[in-house]
Amino acid sequence: MKTCLFCSTPVTTSNKAREHVLKKSWLKALKYEKLPMHRTCSSRETLLDFRTIPAISVLTGDVCGECNYGWMEQLDKNIEEIVMKLSKNSGLNIEINISQKDARNIGRWLLKVACVHQYTDTIDRRHIPLSIRSSLRTDDYLPPSFVVFAIRSWMNTPGLDISILDVWSESEAETLTNFPQSTRLKFGIRYDNVIFGCCYVHSENPTFIGIDGFHYPLITSQAKFRLDKVVNTQEYFTSLPQFFGRQNTIVEVALATLGVEF
Repeated sequence: MKTCLFCSTPVTTSNKAREHVLKKSWLKALKYEKLPMHRTCSSRETLLDFRTIPAISVLTGDVCGECNYGWMEQLDKNIEEIVMKLSKNSGLNIEINISQKDARNIGRWLLKVACVHQYTDTIDRRHIPLSIRSSLRTDDYLPPSFVVFAIRSWMNTPGLDISILDVWSESEAETLTNFPQSTRLKFGIRYDNVIFGCCYVHSENPTFIGIDGFHYPLITSQAKFRLDKVVNTQEYFTSLPQFFGRQNTIVEVALATLGVEF
């Protein structure tokens, strides 16, 4: 019998919910229902999958109604204003203040979407362990060494992308396994020229560096958007334009290293 991917409750015809990977009401608000969505999946140096499908069609039935209309719905509401404001304003110089609490909520939302996203794929590519998925139901939970960021890309083109690096595994104790840096989970969503991303790294202050300003499709094993080196958070803020090597092509909106004050 099929069970809820978050709470393990049996999913039946009476409690089944169809969960969209990208929230249906947001797609409608942005007029994205029929917009083709690019979906990329990589593992190590191998491109596993690339598809272009209507965003409205990406959903899963592996979620129970209690989760879908309960904590998951509330999580979407917590960040809806931020996502809508960023996505609807294509100007590169808009200033958005994202608090530590908002950053955590964005991180929880991204992780929730990553979990749902993997259940639109085959069983052998569902790597986020039950211990992590189940813990997401707890308010404010995020796994250790989890980093959240949001940036604006120079690509001011209508479009949606989801990209994931399939390397999140579980140990015998159902905890996150420490992978080499190049193979840790990275997940991102692009709404036009706004990119929300998260990753699991063993570093408190990672730096995200774009290669020649290209961030399409989001986060891949092909170094289009990658982890490069560790620097102090403040140093990252002041030296961002230099890292990208282009004037005014990317504006930092927010980078939150969860659990670290700055």
